[in-house]
Amino acid sequence: MIETARLRLRRPVLEDKATDSPLGQVGFQRFVRGIDASREALPEAGWVLASGVHGRGFGREAVAAVLAWGDEHLDAARTVAIIDPENTPSLRVAAEFGYREIRRVDYLMNPIVVFERPRGGNSPGVQ
Repeated sequence: MIETARLRLRRPVLEDKATDSPLGQVGFQRFVRGIDASREALPEAGWVLASGVHGRGFGREAVAAVLAWGDEHLDAARTVAIIDPENTPSLRVAAEFGYREIRRVDYLMNPIVVFERPRGGNSPGVQ
């Protein structure tokens, strides 16, 4: 379990520590998506939050905690993430934590941006 000042992560559910209310999901998975064979074995970071908590810093706090955990515990020199190019808040979070755009592709008939982050890449502290 990962905990921060305001959040508790019980894989894969993110909860508000004060209320035990579910806020979303954040963590790492390994997917075989057929997008890029050279990145298929890498852990893929992902985050999704309930719309009612957008803009309150919960996503940033959760991503910071999960990436810090991953930097310490995952046996991978880098991680990947895929994001809808219209999801501006997630694009900002990815950039803040050191994810860099690798390419743009269509996945399941939808455009996505593929990102990659080296271990320890730009991990601001948890608020």
